[in-house]
Amino acid sequence: MPGRKRVLYVEDNKDTSFLGGFILERSGFDVVSARGFSEALMLASKYSFDVYLLDALLPDGNGIDLCRRIRETDADTPIVFFSARGYQRDKEQAFAAGAQAYVSKPALPEELINTINDVLGISGAGSDASGSSLQP
Repeated sequence: MPGRKRVLYVEDNKDTSFLGGFILERSGFDVVSARGFSEALMLASKYSFDVYLLDALLPDGNGIDLCRRIRETDADTPIVFFSARGYQRDKEQAFAAGAQAYVSKPALPEELINTINDVLGISGAGSDASGSSLQP
């Protein structure tokens, strides 16, 4: 479908990846999934995405380092963390690495989609008060 935004969704948990991908696709996004740091870095270097959705913990690295590596070659594409690591320090590290938003798991599907729409500047997007953080 033309005009759909492409998401690189980096999530190592098979079930979470499937469910998150389903939610994103049902919300109008094209989703490319990666299960780890190396695969995500390779995909990010080869293809163009409209947003990166990163987990903080990966089997072969971590989302903070991945965010930094993506920022070395792509300073503009929004990065959203979607992680069970929800402490303030985790969020601060993600923002310092170059992320625009952080959604703590578990989250309602609307929270994740609203946050992605917010960072993409898609009209009609709105934040809710359920725990996502946008960089000030």
